[in-house]
Amino acid sequence: MIVLLQVQHWQNVKKSLEHLNASFNFKYCVVYASPEKEKAVDIALETVATPRYFQWNIFNHSTLDKACFDIDGVLCVDPTKEQNDDGPKYVSFLLNAAPLYIPGSKIGTLVTSRLEKYRAETETWLKKHGIKYDKLVMLDLPDMKARQKANCHGSHKANAFKNSKYNLFVESDLKQAIEINKLTKKPVFCTENFKMIYESESLTYNIKSGKYLPFLRETALQLRALFHKLKSRELSLKSN
Repeated sequence: MIVLLQVQHWQNVKKSLEHLNASFNFKYCVVYASPEKEKAVDIALETVATPRYFQWNIFNHSTLDKACFDIDGVLCVDPTKEQNDDGPKYVSFLLNAAPLYIPGSKIGTLVTSRLEKYRAETETWLKKHGIKYDKLVMLDLPDMKARQKANCHGSHKANAFKNSKYNLFVESDLKQAIEINKLTKKPVFCTENFKMIYESESLTYNIKSGKYLPFLRETALQLRALFHKLKSRELSLKSN
């Protein structure tokens, strides 16, 4: 008998079925396993390092607080050429843009090539659609002409993404996604083709994610769990 289950539950299931071991030859199988957990079951169809995202959960993942998001083409539609006049039509677009992919979890940082002078309109739209985030990084240039001359969309976004706390960037433009990945060596999810861009990878990131030397990540997770347990016990003692 093959039992399909999530890795984190396999020990409980295995224990509950121990009394049937004499009658059945149980094999435990998962579709996806992280490198440090793949040997916990008999069959792992694919090993995927963490943090990992699937198409059905990427916009609602609990770790989006460690992600950077573009705005136009991700949270809302892109402006048309007519709307993108750096004037009244653009302001109207910013306030009334049709939503596209609205995340169900809090985002770490929004990084956009929108100009700083449009912060108020952007924040109004974000609040209107219930988008939660820690920080909004915009391009500090005087006007659209200066932005076009600078042509620094990818590097501007990569600079914010380089921060070690972030492990994912969600970008609308494929060319920019490739540039951000190249500059940061961290994965970028592109909504233009709905694919993860990770041709450039860093050794540090892969060790941290568990792709390389997975036992180091497992040890770090155990230490973190122990720290949280001790901290919880300390708070409990203080309250008593």
